[in-house]
Amino acid sequence: MVVLPCRSCIQLFLSLSKLIRYIFLKSRFFKTFIRLTMTQANSTAIPNLKVVTLNFWGIRYISKDVEVRLRYLIRTLRESDYDLIALQEIWSFNDYQRIKDGIGLIFPYSHYFQNGLVGSGCCVFSRHHIEEVFFHRFSLNGYPYKVQHSDWFAGKLVGLAVIHFHGLVINAYVTHLHANYSVNFLLNQHSDEYLAHRIIQLFELSQFISKTGVQADVCLLLGDLNTLETEFGYKMLRNHAQLLDAYTEKNNSAEEFCDGITCNHKYNKYQPPMAVRKAFPDGLRIDYIMFKYSKTLSLKCLVCKTCFGKIGSTDLNYSDHEGVRAEFEITQRKLDDPLPEVKSKIEPGIHYYLDARSVLLKSIDSISTSQITFILIAFLCFLLLFLFNNLNEYFSVFKNFILSMIIFFLFIFTLFVKSVEKKILACSLDSLNVVIKHKNSDISRLN
Repeated sequence: MVVLPCRSCIQLFLSLSKLIRYIFLKSRFFKTFIRLTMTQANSTAIPNLKVVTLNFWGIRYISKDVEVRLRYLIRTLRESDYDLIALQEIWSFNDYQRIKDGIGLIFPYSHYFQNGLVGSGCCVFSRHHIEEVFFHRFSLNGYPYKVQHSDWFAGKLVGLAVIHFHGLVINAYVTHLHANYSVNFLLNQHSDEYLAHRIIQLFELSQFISKTGVQADVCLLLGDLNTLETEFGYKMLRNHAQLLDAYTEKNNSAEEFCDGITCNHKYNKYQPPMAVRKAFPDGLRIDYIMFKYSKTLSLKCLVCKTCFGKIGSTDLNYSDHEGVRAEFEITQRKLDDPLPEVKSKIEPGIHYYLDARSVLLKSIDSISTSQITFILIAFLCFLLLFLFNNLNEYFSVFKNFILSMIIFFLFIFTLFVKSVEKKILACSLDSLNVVIKHKNSDISRLN
């Protein structure tokens, strides 16, 4: 026979349960329990993300002290606590392999983005699993006949490494844009003959990040952009890809010195020529760490400063550039939480797109003018082949050879090099016009 409890006993039991629960909730023991639980939860939170970028200047037989600097770099990276390392101008694949072998136990995942005739020089090293890699070669990379500048031979690109970091997907982008060889650039931006090429690279870079970073939790852009933060190309990149600049978002304490200068630094041993130093006496900030993150996260830049300056007690520097390192605090964010504070907001508007369009239009016009000029010069050389035939035989042969080579070069240059460049500029101009039209319609709709 089963004995059922009476109703009064059940009510008494429920009342006692409520009383015990009330006392437990109000007790100091419960508060301590909650605090311990929260502490344990915090101990399993997402660790801080530490990244660094450096243009190593590793041109064998041209750059100074490459072998010594490389040994010190490997030793320093092996002892570092970074999660992700992005390097540029590692021109020799053997140098990349040496770095990989030297730090492989600490950074077991790496990739070298091979491209161009001599290699892109861009590579990444990670403590965390690299799931996938991809790259995009920029449409314009300088000129093959500008051997002294060599950007065309490198094949400038943006490389993407998809990294898993404590349950998050991080898209890490490493890049190195076309250099600026104009010393009068601050006075007149259009004095740079490669401005149109770099604008196209910045536009393609922003498109690449905005399209491939949709599913990522965090997007990081690391590298040498050869662009000042005062230029419209920099603002176009940030606006189109919705990127934040880690240096302007940093939370350094007042007593910490961080000038941010990454090129032409006054304390760097490998100073550029005197003309460049006079043109840019305060140095330049052209190496960057930029980032963006999904709405489910809050990313705070705790620190962003230059690094890889002097090598210990020696008089050497790691490179002719300073490195840039940053540390980010990552926390999960609920949708109803307030948006994180942004110190340097992305400027709205379309004026820098219009500036970029103006540069491309000027470049297209200059190409058309140069093509006509080269055709006229080729025609003049062709006429000279049939003139002055009364010269002596040896001089006539030499004259015919030189003129034939000039005609051949002008023909190839006009028909292929400049025509291809003109078409790429026109294609990029069309893409810019689409963006401008869309943004204009958005502005009209808001008004």
